[in-house]
Amino acid sequence: MERTFERYRFKFSEDDKFNLFVSIITNAMDPHTEFSPPVDKRYFDEQMSGRFFGIGASLIYDEGNIKNKYIDRRKPGMEKRRGAGR
Repeated sequence: MERTFERYRFKFSEDDKFNLFVSIITNAMDPHTEFSPPVDKRYFDEQMSGRFFGIGASLIYDEGNIKNKYIDRRKPGMEKRRGAGR
């Protein structure tokens, strides 16, 4: 038993252990609820919506290819202007 515990202790990071802990609690409280860590949730949201954040460009899918629709030349934190470049 101790050997298994030691293996798990070194195999999983603290974040992995926390995510598993929260997932077990949420599943125990409501079997239809699943916890997703922030990175996994962001990936899931990007895959479902087709919108990606942080790349500074608007991409479109056209005939099996991904094309650049618009490049955002603003600096991070700048306010969006209505109709700018679209």
